[in-house]
Amino acid sequence: MVCLAMISFEITKAQVNNFDRVKALKKRLSESREDTSKVRLLAELMQAHLYFSTAQGLTYRQQAIDLAENLHWIKGIALVKEAAGRLYWGMADGKSAVKDHLDALDLYRRLQDKKAISR
Repeated sequence: MVCLAMISFEITKAQVNNFDRVKALKKRLSESREDTSKVRLLAELMQAHLYFSTAQGLTYRQQAIDLAENLHWIKGIALVKEAAGRLYWGMADGKSAVKDHLDALDLYRRLQDKKAISR
């Protein structure tokens, strides 16, 4: 019983930490310019939602992809699709998760980004 309470406390603590992280990322987002840094920030914001609000994290997906496409930044599109894939896994949407992960993998292969391919 004590072990279960400790696990519950750690999960709650992680959710609070992620909530604070999301809050800080949103502030940075509001101050950012329309460049590759903003795409990275949106992908990071998506990932920050992984353990407490996956559906909310996915709300940044299209904005991030649109910006990366407008910037012609292939790596940015891949970063966003990789982050979205993780969120879809968290929602138990395997079909969407696999699609986004495979799309990201294809883009990383085109870029010959061995580090990203190995993730």
